[in-house]
Amino acid sequence: MCRTPNARGLWGLTTIFSGRSTAGSDDGQAVRDALAELDIQGAFPGGPDIILPYDRIKFENHEFDGVWYWNNNTCASVAIAQIQGGEYRTGYCSQAMS
Repeated sequence: MCRTPNARGLWGLTTIFSGRSTAGSDDGQAVRDALAELDIQGAFPGGPDIILPYDRIKFENHEFDGVWYWNNNTCASVAIAQIQGGEYRTGYCSQAMS
């Protein structure tokens, strides 16, 4: 099972704060609308670089294998690391790491 690394949680909160700042309000609908238009590349405006396995945050609706997904960061990918035999191995949730 893939677990969310701490960095993803931190950037999730930073993304929400960026949406709130763009909205200029604490109103839920205004923040949601700002997040829907958000397109962050490389670094947060006036803030830190994105330090994840991807360097862009943009929420979009998309279809995958006949199923629609709404408001997903389609630029994101998930990488995980396992220690096997005393060595780190990097993989992705779509791969079986054995």
